[in-house]
Amino acid sequence: MLRGAIELATPVRVSGWIYTAVTSMEGLLVQAFVDSECVGEGTLGLPRDDLAAAGLGDGRCGFSFPISLAKPADRVRLHVRLFESDFMLTQPNQLLMPAANTAHRVGAVARWSATAIEWLRRRGALEQYEVDLLTAVNRFGVYSRSLRVPKMASQVSHSVLLDAHEETGRLLDLISASDHRIETHDVAVKAGLREATHALVQSAISTVAVLHAMKPVTLLVVEGSHVLTSADVSVAGQVGAIEYECGPDSLIVLDTRCMFFGDEQTRPGRKLTVSFATLPTG
Repeated sequence: MLRGAIELATPVRVSGWIYTAVTSMEGLLVQAFVDSECVGEGTLGLPRDDLAAAGLGDGRCGFSFPISLAKPADRVRLHVRLFESDFMLTQPNQLLMPAANTAHRVGAVARWSATAIEWLRRRGALEQYEVDLLTAVNRFGVYSRSLRVPKMASQVSHSVLLDAHEETGRLLDLISASDHRIETHDVAVKAGLREATHALVQSAISTVAVLHAMKPVTLLVVEGSHVLTSADVSVAGQVGAIEYECGPDSLIVLDTRCMFFGDEQTRPGRKLTVSFATLPTG
């Protein structure tokens, strides 16, 4: 069985991986399309230590190649196909869109290394969602956490919502891995959202914050931009962004060094609650 993912897409480059346990994928051709138009192609075989550590063979199943859009300013959706195959990678929420202010600092070493996460996972110290969260925040700078607990036949007959405040505390405990107190602020979803949020966490012990909203809000997040320089992401004045939904039944765990924006379709006046860990006083 073939599987894979598009991990990053900008107006000039697409990256990801395709793997099967049946045969080596190294050297196979992959192509990127917008609708029926091929906008670029490359080959599989980019070595990826993280994929090898996850049990995907020797990890030589990554791809990263340039693309060229006919209308770079358009917001479009991209998909990747394995040449002469029906296999296709899509990300329904993948958008290519104009960038806003790209100024941000170079990413620092993650508090939780991939080795530490795997060591704790093998010993049962982390639940699977915690492994997924730490891995995603390290690599992509963002993770969506549902507050909805699925109904179970042996338990209640309806789904239950976790308490947003309590779950935020648990997530910040995991991320900070130190004694701390939680600071919370409301931020309006409008132009300058990223700058306002980033300014709040200057006193935090981690650049990672947990976001919540009482009314649905859509954020556009440039995955991986927390570890890139401004020059890396400011390519042709544009970047790729992924839609993330935040609302009463979900949280967004976000490294605030990422480039992110409030979607223009979000209704005026809506707010995000931004929570982060700071050093305890006294």
